[in-house]
Amino acid sequence: MQMGAIPGHYSYKNAIISAINAGCDMLIISNNGKIYDEKAPYEAIVIIYKAIKNGSLSLKRVSESPLRE
Repeated sequence: MQMGAIPGHYSYKNAIISAINAGCDMLIISNNGKIYDEKAPYEAIVIIYKAIKNGSLSLKRVSESPLRE
């Protein structure tokens, strides 16, 4: 989620929501870029939770991800 092309065009929040809505089952938060942010994984969880609450993400969609093989 922190590769140069992503934050260069999208906010962290929009990148996470867009990736999940596009079908990503796993997000990689490398957190080894120029600026280390120890809160990045926790922020992702909060973003996903809030997106489900406000309807930007479907709970069904998120719940299906860990069931895939």
